[in-house]
Amino acid sequence: MLKRQLRANGLLDGWRLVMDMEGPKLSAVLLEFIEPYKKDAPTTEGYDKLVTMAVIAWNAALEDGAERTKYIQAMVNAIVDMAGEEWRKDAENVIEMMVERKERYFPDDKRYIVDYRLTETNQEYRLAVAGFVKELKRTQPQNALDRGDSAA
Repeated sequence: MLKRQLRANGLLDGWRLVMDMEGPKLSAVLLEFIEPYKKDAPTTEGYDKLVTMAVIAWNAALEDGAERTKYIQAMVNAIVDMAGEEWRKDAENVIEMMVERKERYFPDDKRYIVDYRLTETNQEYRLAVAGFVKELKRTQPQNALDRGDSAA
């Protein structure tokens, strides 16, 4: 269902989505990732914010050096724009703590999270997650060599 939504929104245009069915579902992994923090999110709104912070930290942990710093600062700035400057330090601390958890307990999972859907049914949360591995292949060649044309 999320795959259809991503295609409809044009987020997969020009990319070939490779579904890797080996390993656990990304939604199950993300639920395990946020398990220690769930007690701090007793409401649906709080749980949704927790998942959002987890997604930011998860994706940040997949980047290195300057790219990681740039990504985290962009996400923290977006949070501050919505919630106010007083949230900056807390957002930075939570993201840093979650990045460390990702690197320690989930170092081999290289899937990026691009979208999620959280629903609540009978006092239970259900999470659907869409992700990809960074080494996606473009479906359309970018130059003559990609098309297999000779350079004659």
